[in-house]
Amino acid sequence: MKRIIALSIVLIMAVLFTACAKKAEPAGKETAAETVAETVAQNTPVETEAETDTEYEEVTEAIPEESPEERVSVSVWREIPVADSPALLHPDIKTTFEGGQAPDNRMIFELSYPLITLAQDEAEKYPELNTAILEDFDNYCIQTAQEDRERLEESFNPDMLNDEYFGTLTCKRTAEVLRADENFFSVRVDLVSYMGGAHGQSVRECFTYSTQDGSLITPKDVFVSKDALVTALKEKLEAIPDVEYFNLDEDLDSHDFENGRLADNIYYNMGLTGDGVIFYFNQYELAPYAAGEQIVLLSYNEYADIMNPVFSKTADSYVYPLNENAEYDTRSGKLVFSNGYDEYSTVRSAKIRLDGKDYEFETFTYHPKQYLVQAGDRTFIYAFEDADDDDDFIHVMEITKGEAKDCGKVEKRLYSVNEEAEIHTILDANCYARSDTVKAFTDPMEMVLQDGKIYYVGEDGMPAK
Repeated sequence: MKRIIALSIVLIMAVLFTACAKKAEPAGKETAAETVAETVAQNTPVETEAETDTEYEEVTEAIPEESPEERVSVSVWREIPVADSPALLHPDIKTTFEGGQAPDNRMIFELSYPLITLAQDEAEKYPELNTAILEDFDNYCIQTAQEDRERLEESFNPDMLNDEYFGTLTCKRTAEVLRADENFFSVRVDLVSYMGGAHGQSVRECFTYSTQDGSLITPKDVFVSKDALVTALKEKLEAIPDVEYFNLDEDLDSHDFENGRLADNIYYNMGLTGDGVIFYFNQYELAPYAAGEQIVLLSYNEYADIMNPVFSKTADSYVYPLNENAEYDTRSGKLVFSNGYDEYSTVRSAKIRLDGKDYEFETFTYHPKQYLVQAGDRTFIYAFEDADDDDDFIHVMEITKGEAKDCGKVEKRLYSVNEEAEIHTILDANCYARSDTVKAFTDPMEMVLQDGKIYYVGEDGMPAK
C-alpha cells in the first residue's frame, strides 16, 4: 500500500512539473504535424495500473514507433473502401437550357441546369454511387431549377423591357466533373446569375461521394482535425495576393467540419481532384465582392501528414478543370493558368506560370474552359477555344518536367448530342428548351470528340485516334 501511495505522489509531481514546463514555453504557430500529434494523443487509449503490472517506464518504451497518420487512420477516420489503382469512370453530363424571348426578340431570361448519368455498365457495377447521383445530385439540380424559375418570375417586371439597357435575367447552372474513378466521384456545379441590379453573382457547389458505398464525403473523412485543416487553408489563403479578408480565422472556423450540405449550416465547399483536395470560397464568403472567389488546392503529397491516405489512391491518368488565376500543385510543378488580352489589338494568349516562371502562347480567341490532363507521367493543358466563326479548337500545351511548351491546335471540340423541345410559358415570353449531353472529360485515353469517335493523348500531346 505504501508503494502505491508513493508511486501516486511521484506521478502527480511529474504531471505538475510537465504542466508548468509547458506553460513556460512561448506560444508559437501550431504546425500540421503538431496538430496530428495532439489528435493522436487524444485518441490513444492509456492503460492504468489496474490493467497492467508493467512499470511506467516500460510502458513508455513499449509504444510502437508508427507515423502519426498510421495511428490516426485507425482511431479518427471511418472505414472507406478503396482500390489501390482505381480505374476511371465515364459519366455523361446532360445540361438543359431554357430561354424566353420578348416580342422584339430580346432575350428576357436564360436558365440551365445539369444532370449526371453513369455509363450503364458502371451504374450496374456501382449501384450505391448511381443511387447517390440520382437521388441526391440530380434531385438537387431539378429542385434548384424550379426555384430558379420562381426567382426569375419574382425578379421580372414588364416595365424592364422599356429600359434600353435591360439585361437578360439569368440563372445558369453547369457541371464539371473533378474526379471520377473507382474510389471517389466529385462534381462541381457552377452558377452564374443576374436578377437585375448593379452586378450578377457566381457560386460554386461541390458534391463528393464514395464510389464504392455512395456515401457523402465530408472534411472529417479527409483531414485529421478541423484545426489542421484551418491551419493549412489559412496558410494558402494568406499567400493569395491583393485580397483583404473580413475575419479569416473566425470565418474559416465557422464552417461545419463534420457534415456536408445542410439547410442551416455553413459548409466547406470541398471537392477532390487527381492531385489533391480543392476548396472553393465563393464571393462574400471570406472577402468583399471585388476580391472574387478564392480557390485552394491542398495536394495529397504536400499535406499527407494531415490527410487520410485513402484519398491519395488515384489513377495514373486523370483530367480535371482549371480555374483562371488559381494555383494548382500538379505532378509537374505549381501551375497558374490565365487568359491574356492586348486591349490595343485582337491578339489573345494563354499565360502559364509554372514554378514561378512565366510562359505565354498566342491563341485564336478566349479560352472558356481549360483542363489539366495527366497522361501517365506527362502533364498537359487542354484549352478549348470558341472562335468567332463557330469553329471550335483545342489548344494543347505541355508542362512536363517543369517546362511549358506549345504543342499546337486542332479543330476539335467535345462531342455532344442535342435535343430540342418547347416548354411552358413563363414571364409572358416565347420559351424554348434544348438539352446538350456530353461525355464528361475524365479520361485522357478515352476522349469523345465532335465526330463521335474516341481519341487519346498521342505522343505529340495532340488528340489521336
